Amino acid sequence: MPAWIQVLLILGLALAGAMGSAIMNEQPAPAALNTDAWMRTADDVASMPGVIWVDARRAEVFAAGHIDGAVNVSLENWDAGLGDLLTVWMPGEVVVVYCDGEGCQLSRETAEKLRTDLADDQIYWLQGGIEAWEGYQQ
Repeated sequence: MPAWIQVLLILGLALAGAMGSAIMNEQPAPAALNTDAWMRTADDVASMPGVIWVDARRAEVFAAGHIDGAVNVSLENWDAGLGDLLTVWMPGEVVVVYCDGEGCQLSRETAEKLRTDLADDQIYWLQGGIEAWEGYQQ
């Protein structure tokens, strides 16, 4: 193969690599936790009338203390918790799910499952969990 063809192949490959890199750099970054469309802050929730609280923590943690009026719907005991929620919830009512705090993902996972199972989009999760709500209330 002549040298000039080899040079053209090398330049072509380099150009393709550079174009691929530029295209990859134009892709939007993954959504950060605080840009989640279903996340609400304590301040957001305080302005929502008639919120139904869902505690996503285990039953024994819920029993030790929870937001007044909350319903316990844990992933571990889904059917019983969902049944309890259905006694107080009507489609279209706002539901806010919480768990322990900033590092807890149970509220997000539970809210996602509730949106699917109840086919309702008024179900959110509380950023910062019960700690954020209690801090907001003080």
